[in-house]
Order: sequence, then C-alpha cells, then structure tokens
Amino acid sequence: MTAYNHIGWLCAEARVPRQIPDQARIEALEQPSRVALNENHPWYVTGEAPYVQFDHFLAYVIETGASTRKRLGELLVGTPLDGKMDEVIAEARVTFLAACSAWKADYVALCVAWKKGVADGLKNSILNAIHYQATSLWKTETIKVLAEKRFLPRYGFPINVQALTVQSDGREEPVQFQRSSTLALSEYVPGSVLLGGGRSYASHGVLSFWSDTGDRIFGLRKYLYVCLSGHRWTEVQPLTDEACKICGARLARSKIDLILPRFGYSTAVWDLPTWETGQERVGVTQVLASAFIAARPTNAETVFAGFEGLYAELFENADLLAINSGGSEYGFALCTKCGFADSMEKATDDLPVLEGVPFRNHLPISGQNSRECWKTGEEAVIRHLNFAAEHNTDLLQLDLERVGALRTPSLAVTFAHALHIAAAELLEIDVREISLSTEELMKQTSWKFQLYDSDAGGSGHVAELIERQSELSSAIQNVLRRDPAHDRTCRYACLRCLLTPGSEGAYLQGLLDRSGLLALIEIRNHIDLG
Repeated sequence: MTAYNHIGWLCAEARVPRQIPDQARIEALEQPSRVALNENHPWYVTGEAPYVQFDHFLAYVIETGASTRKRLGELLVGTPLDGKMDEVIAEARVTFLAACSAWKADYVALCVAWKKGVADGLKNSILNAIHYQATSLWKTETIKVLAEKRFLPRYGFPINVQALTVQSDGREEPVQFQRSSTLALSEYVPGSVLLGGGRSYASHGVLSFWSDTGDRIFGLRKYLYVCLSGHRWTEVQPLTDEACKICGARLARSKIDLILPRFGYSTAVWDLPTWETGQERVGVTQVLASAFIAARPTNAETVFAGFEGLYAELFENADLLAINSGGSEYGFALCTKCGFADSMEKATDDLPVLEGVPFRNHLPISGQNSRECWKTGEEAVIRHLNFAAEHNTDLLQLDLERVGALRTPSLAVTFAHALHIAAAELLEIDVREISLSTEELMKQTSWKFQLYDSDAGGSGHVAELIERQSELSSAIQNVLRRDPAHDRTCRYACLRCLLTPGSEGAYLQGLLDRSGLLALIEIRNHIDLG
C-alpha cells in the first residue's frame, strides 16, 4: 500500500545492491506522539502513519463525534443496520486494520530478509531480487489493497483489469483490448493470438514500468508451495523452512515461481496485426480454489440439486489463484530488459525458439530499434516463470465424496459442467458470469469442484444459487435433454448441451458423458418417485 510512500526510496548506483527504506524510519512513523495537528482535527496525531490516523478518527467518532454519529445513523435508517452505528464503526476498524496489517507483514518481511542478506553477504543478484519484490509491493495502490480486502467496494474501481497494449508503428489507430486479470491469463499471455477489428494480434510480452529508481518493474513476484497433505499457499519470498506452514508436512515439490503482471501484456512493434482470422490461446488457466479459501462457509447444504450427500458450502470473500504455465506447462522465459516472453519448451533451462529465432536473439517488443535486445554475452532472463492472477469473490464448493453414483471421473466432470450451464440458465444470466473450476476432478486429487462469481468481489449469483438449489435438478435435466431430437442424436456432448470453450478440454479427454449422466438422474428420480 502506498501509505508509506512519503518516505521515498533510497537507491545506490546500479552496480551495487538497491537499498530499501530504512525499517527504523517506518517503525518511527507508528510511535504515537499524541500531538494534535490543530483544533479542527483533534483526532490527528502528528508523525503517525496514515492508516493509524484513520483508526484515531474512528475512535474519535465513537467517543465524541456526536454530529458524525448522527449523520451515520440517518444513513442506516430503514436498513438491516438501523441502530447499529457502533457495530458498523467497530467492524470498520477491524477490517481496515486487517487489510493494512496484511500488506505491512509482507513488506516488513522483505525488509528483514534484505537486511539479513546484507549481513550474511548474499550475492547482489539475490539482494536486488528482494529489492524488486519490495518495490512492487511498495507501489501497490492503496485503493487496490483495500478493495481486494473488501474494505472498499470492488465494482467502484477499475482494479484487476488488464489490457493487451498494441504496439503501433504510428500509422494507424491501435485497437484496445481489456479483460479481467483472470480472463487475461487465458487470452493475453505471450504467444496468444486474438481477434479485433477483423485482424489478428499476437501477444509477445509483458509491459513494464520505469520506476523513479531506474528499475524496470513487471509485477509482483510470488512463490507457490504445495505440501504432501495437499495444502497450497503463496509467499512473497522463498521459504527457508521446507515444511508446510499449515500442517507441518514436507513439501511435495519445489516452489513454483509466479508473477502477477501489473501493467498488462503487449504485442511487438515488429509483429504488426494481420488480416488472417486465426485465434489461439496458449496454455491452460488453472484456478486453484479450495486450498485458497480464506473465509469460513456462511451456508452449507447436505442435499443439493436433488443428490443426497452432495455437500455444498458457500464461501463469501474467498481468495482464488489463477495460473498459466505456458504451452508446454514449463512456465515462461521473460526478458527483464524489454518484457519479451515465450513459453519454455522443456523442464531444463534451455531457452525457447520463436519461429526459428532463438530467444537470446529477440528484438525489443517496443520502439523502432532493429538491433537485438541483448548485447553479446548478456542474458537478462527469468526462466520457468508462471503468469498468475489473484481473484477475490464469492464461491460455492461442491463435494461429491458421499455421492457414490457420481464418483467416476466422467460422470463427476459431466455433472460439474451440466450444473454450471444449468445454473446460468436458471438465474437467467450469461454463463460467463459464473466461473467453474474442475481442477481437482480433472487431476483426481479430490471429488470437489467450485462455482464462483466471475466479477471480482462477488455479484451474488452463487449466493442466490444455493437458495434455489431445489430447482437445479430439473434445470440440469433440461440442459442434458434439450428436446427429443437432440436426445436421440447426442451421445457425449455437443454445442447444444455441454460443449463450451470451458468444457473443450474435458471433451478431448473423453470426460463428458451426457447420456450417461441423464440416465443416472432419471433412474434416481424414478426410484424417489417410487
């Protein structure tokens, strides 16, 4: 959060490790001097951090702010919060402090790691990597952090929206592309080709930004860890303890390097759009849901969509992580000079080749420079980097563990996609307004799958769905049957029932069985009626 930006960055010359803000100066900001700025603002304490000042203001409102309390009370009249001013203010204090504390904990940890690295004599490259992390975290907008923690409404601010910037030679007006960060992982990652204005545009890299310290920043780096018990979590710096922070189990694999692009993706000036109408996506975006659910379930059902034992839990304010690991699932190689990126082709460190041109001989993605980006002997690259996006929303998790009839891979995956389409039709919304994650079913790590609101912050669709779950059984049958002609001719899936861009992968793996699921539901209904 930018609450500390008035400290400024201390930066040495490029050949020595970058400096981070002095932690002692940060701590000094939080020592209350208890000196009011002026009589008009008696709650203001000189020298304290801005987020602490807000807490002083709320405490002042509770204790002596009669006029403010009166106006707040008038706003709450006729709402479920009528007469609950103190509870509203108290909740605001808790949630605001929690949002700020989460950012501070990550930033202070980087400060401590940098200082320890200096004391231990770590290489400049490692110290600079910690510095880049701290820089990116430091420059995160205050509104973004508060909205992600749901202290502010997400719909009021254009956060977590990323663009594909079209590099132009200046002869024509560029086309604008923009998606949520999660959708951008599927459509905009380097190597993807998308259509706009009748032409095809190829993404070739990530946009960067020159900070006031001269550093080129692409986004926030994080590290994903998985333990043998199946827990997953992220850290802003590599762990030194090779054990799960949740259960203490050993790690199942080495860390996965992530980058959350801050400024979006970019085409290359040397690859202008063509009139060919081809479209291509690179890699598969996986949404990791269950292990990242941070909230407690607000509602739970043991009978859902007509299936006894189908356990459904509604989570509000759930944290999700979306990842794209490239065309071969070995991550991407990212040039740290210009932002050019391409999918790694092997698990080794061999750099990829794009259309016969080795990665090390690529041209800068922007500008008119016809020379290669790297000088002789230079190698400014990060290997095996996975593009990622974080998503906070409302989520409905369904567990088929106790539904024996659905515990086959094909029936479980078919049921998930049928439920997804049926839910959208029941709520009379576009199917893209609700997203589906079947990663655990596809990989057979559990019998769980998740439906969640596509809009950041949640839109209330999955919450309404759990209230209308009794209507889902007939809605699912309608999706599967459609009409007698379709029922006679469609065996596994088609465009009229289950086949969508999201289910194409399951179809290619033979995991869609329309007629099998429909027969199962009809048999169960017959038994229940009998």
